[in-house]
Amino acid sequence: MEAHCYLIDPFGCMHIDPNAATIRSQLEILFSSTTDDCPHRDLSLSDYASGYVLIYHHNRTITLENNKDSDAAIQFISGVALEEAFALFNHLNDRALDAVLEQPWKPQT
Repeated sequence: MEAHCYLIDPFGCMHIDPNAATIRSQLEILFSSTTDDCPHRDLSLSDYASGYVLIYHHNRTITLENNKDSDAAIQFISGVALEEAFALFNHLNDRALDAVLEQPWKPQT
């Protein structure tokens, strides 16, 4: 089976085709003291086929980018709880793109 998603944790480690347990544990690690010295306190999940990337930042902002569409604006949602981020990451990981795209995204300016 060909990989379709990969997760990059705050330490720069890549997790190929993560399962829900890996996604949850990596999201929780983002808020632990072990990431205090990480230069980028975020977690990203990328989908090869669609080009969509979700990035959950330590400040509880989540961004949505599309690496395959250079004209697509980066979008964000602020104040995203850990459980909401977990649900969105799982939707992208399951290729449920409509569930990701229907969120109240705001264009980054």
